[in-house]
Amino acid sequence: MSTTPLSLEQQEVVDLPGGDLFVSACPGAGKTHTVVERFITRCQALPQNRGVAIVSFSRVAAVEVRKRCLDKELSRLLGFPHFVGTLDSFFIRYLYLPLAQARSGKRVRVLDSWESIGACVQLRGTKTVPGKGVPLDAFPFDGQRVQFESSRLRREFSGWKAQIQAHLADWERAATAKREGLHRGGLRTCDEMRIAVAKTFASERWNFVLRALAARFCEVIVDEAQDCDESQVAVLSRMRDAGTRLVLVADVDQAIYEFRKASPACLLKLAKTLRPLKIRGNRRSSPAICAVANSLVPVERANIQSVGETKGCAWPVRVVPYEAGAERETGIDFCANARSRGCQEMLVIAHSRALAFKAAGREVLSEVSGGASVKLLQAATRIARGGLDAKARTEALHEIERVLLRRLGAKGNDQPIEDICVREGLERRWLRSSAMALLRTLNELIGDQLEVTVHEAVRLARMAVSRMSSPPGKGWARQETVLFKTTDKKGKLRVRLAKSSASSLDVAVNTVHGVKGEAADAVMFVISKNIDAAGALLSSWRTRCMDDEAKRVVYVGVTRAKRFLAIGVPAALSGELVGLLRERGVEVEEAPICRRPQEGARRQREAQKEPNR
Repeated sequence: MSTTPLSLEQQEVVDLPGGDLFVSACPGAGKTHTVVERFITRCQALPQNRGVAIVSFSRVAAVEVRKRCLDKELSRLLGFPHFVGTLDSFFIRYLYLPLAQARSGKRVRVLDSWESIGACVQLRGTKTVPGKGVPLDAFPFDGQRVQFESSRLRREFSGWKAQIQAHLADWERAATAKREGLHRGGLRTCDEMRIAVAKTFASERWNFVLRALAARFCEVIVDEAQDCDESQVAVLSRMRDAGTRLVLVADVDQAIYEFRKASPACLLKLAKTLRPLKIRGNRRSSPAICAVANSLVPVERANIQSVGETKGCAWPVRVVPYEAGAERETGIDFCANARSRGCQEMLVIAHSRALAFKAAGREVLSEVSGGASVKLLQAATRIARGGLDAKARTEALHEIERVLLRRLGAKGNDQPIEDICVREGLERRWLRSSAMALLRTLNELIGDQLEVTVHEAVRLARMAVSRMSSPPGKGWARQETVLFKTTDKKGKLRVRLAKSSASSLDVAVNTVHGVKGEAADAVMFVISKNIDAAGALLSSWRTRCMDDEAKRVVYVGVTRAKRFLAIGVPAALSGELVGLLRERGVEVEEAPICRRPQEGARRQREAQKEPNR
């Protein structure tokens, strides 16, 4: 938690009464710290029946609010009549659920996405795709109908695009039916919730709800407001019309949720009706890192200055060229240079999750072949060996929990695990503890093996599950021989459970979207190995155009660094990037080209031949 005194600009944001403010701030300006101080100040000046809401698009602000309130012995500010959380959770609690549950007459639950419950769409016959099918999230609802969006296909499903396009009407009908079935079960997604709230409160009929909200909250503070989509901006505007004062804190150059329909243009239209304030000066990053940020934005906004504890740090930015297949070598170079400088926090990030993980010597948990037994063993091995981010770790643990639910005969693969437990009368705590016990048993049986045949995976999965005790008062509905099986032909194939832990670097790894609002002492941002995409990025960089979301992702990524920044770039474009940075006053050091080790290439060729022996 920062203890640096507030600047005059920050103090003005904290003290100015009345709300209806639009606060623009550069990266590292202390936006979250400032709005937390405003929240605490405003809350203490209100009567007991009126509150302030502070919302953001990450949990960083909520964590900081809670910590500061507890540090100041002001825990009462965390409950009624105030609110601390995300903007989605605010809309769900006060605008969506009361009306949605009244209309449906049943309990309604809002999920982050359909992916959180593994909901997929599948066709039959010649139109069938491998596995469970196509994730339902690839067929978003736009308020009128379900439509396929190929950009929403995760990497492991991208090869099915042509098959879906060839039978598009059938897939969209199946997706519509799937969605309607989930709706009947009381499930919705945040995307659908936003659309429904915007449509509902566009009508004057529901003004009384907005007026009631204004009577409860005199002010709503929105951190990272540049990530609002058009529907969210519309609802915030209607809330303001009904009497709720707004404090919007934003940096439009950090808008990186365009794929989720985030619209800085809509936000700026609303901002014109609010009083403008600015917070200048980067209190996080060194001068060289601030210079990189200035090299990206239009000249009139290239005025970010290092004013914090790192302003005396003279380390240059390190450009690390790499050839295809040498992603991990960029991570090795970065870690060695960060350690030599005494950096304690090291973070590898990229736009692509897969690229960031490769640079850290790790792998992304994704769809696998080999059936349920292989998925189970892979989940257990990868959790035990570490190297997964929080999202992948949760997905792997849920896979283990669902095995236990299937053995109990529980139905509802497309339902949240919590809902299945309630319906089946299971204690959620029993399921989690049993999953952890199964995880330990699996790893005892697997030992040091990194590869097994599918037959061996089936044997180990059956053995581990057979050792589990059923919940009190219930018996197993399915035998382990029914849960895990394979054919003689498929059973002879060898599958990999995990990479060697020796290949994993001791460094945090994530996407830029995953670290929004956070920072680290040393950061490496890895630019895509796709030469066309990387070339387009550098062209946009040279013209200082911030209309390109990929460049805004770079802007957010590089400004996560406090003292040491490394940029991994395809070797063919390294000279162009170094020249561009030096032209714009950035202190740069260029690393030797990272090449794929010949020994590693040989081992990989042998590993590819092994399954066929």
